[in-house]
Amino acid sequence: MSSFQTFYFEKYTFEPEEGVARFNYSYDRELYFEEVLEIGKVDSELIEPVLFHLHLALGISYYKAYLAPEIKVKSGQLTRDMAEFWDKVYANGLGEFFYQNQIDFRNFIRFPYGDKNIELAEEIGVQDRALVPLGGGKDSLVTAGILQEKGIDFDIFTLGSYPIIEDQIRAMEKPHHSIKRIIDPQLLKENEKGALNGHVPISMIYAFTSLLTAVIHKHKYIVLSNEHSSNYGNVEYLERQINHQWSKSLEFEKMFNKYVRKFVAKDVYYFSLLRPMYELKIAEKFATMESCLNAFTSCNTNFKIAGPSEEKWCKKCAKCAFVFAILTPFVEKEKLVHAFGGNLFANDDLWPIYEELLGVTNVKPFDCVGTPEEVRKAMEMAHEKYKGDVIIDKFVALNLPPVTVDLFSISNDHIIPDEFK
Repeated sequence: MSSFQTFYFEKYTFEPEEGVARFNYSYDRELYFEEVLEIGKVDSELIEPVLFHLHLALGISYYKAYLAPEIKVKSGQLTRDMAEFWDKVYANGLGEFFYQNQIDFRNFIRFPYGDKNIELAEEIGVQDRALVPLGGGKDSLVTAGILQEKGIDFDIFTLGSYPIIEDQIRAMEKPHHSIKRIIDPQLLKENEKGALNGHVPISMIYAFTSLLTAVIHKHKYIVLSNEHSSNYGNVEYLERQINHQWSKSLEFEKMFNKYVRKFVAKDVYYFSLLRPMYELKIAEKFATMESCLNAFTSCNTNFKIAGPSEEKWCKKCAKCAFVFAILTPFVEKEKLVHAFGGNLFANDDLWPIYEELLGVTNVKPFDCVGTPEEVRKAMEMAHEKYKGDVIIDKFVALNLPPVTVDLFSISNDHIIPDEFK
């Protein structure tokens, strides 16, 4: 699998005057990588409890390049509980990567641990204030809208800077905290030379960088916008459910919250406000926020390393197809078509993607999309409005059984604290 034998988590450093954190990795101490986070000036003692864990989180992008069979952590000590957490995060978070590259990952990832006692987390003296990671799409806008409606004050966090998100932040008039992530260019060169490449759990990296921000600014709550639908996987592989959105799932949310409160900051709480809702319910809520319709995008072309595309929606990918479909029952057709720059239900080329979204094929698209039942229900509800458009006509011709799941119900399966229920 790899010509390298060992992947090293070498060290991390923080330069207070420059506000720069550096995270170093290597393969066999022959091939080296350095990732940089531009954090801003801050007391190094304040963030020290987070940096080691962030070092482990960011390493996943470099570990996947050659998958050395042994892992060595030189930057700190892990307990057995910590190692088991990272074993699960890497194995589940890289599930799609293993599936796409047809790699047998069973019993492969083993983080080392010792018997030395580790100091457990202490309270850091947080303020009763929330931090909301903003991603540019409808879900985080709904979270922000709900908090504003309820009079709950919050700050905004972003990893990187994107024009669409900057516009949203200006409209909200909320304090904004940002971290710039600089991936080592050497990784891209290795990919060009044939190193393994594929999906990494970016939401996990968002989790740890938002945690760093919460510790710096003493936020009690990190409020995510991950929905009930993200718990559902894409395909079965080696007797395990592979989920593109695993690091958005309730399983990860519970694991991360427990890990943070035990090993990093006892009084910081990480949860998703939208966890009880399906995407369809969130779309219904978003449709009432008319000022946001032309100010959001979920299309991944806007968030690439090379920079955003000229248009907010590429109108070719599964994400575009899904978001368009899920909004059709709730937004006037003319307004929705204008927001997307086209009627996606009129594009026959998208039918193979819609077959995947509808569950007609065996593999759900590897993207942040809802369940087949939600897409079917949205098309059922929008049938009359879009009759004559090729996608709807083909959907009707499938004659699928009606959806019986109550997709507008509110689930009790969440870890929302009482203050936000």
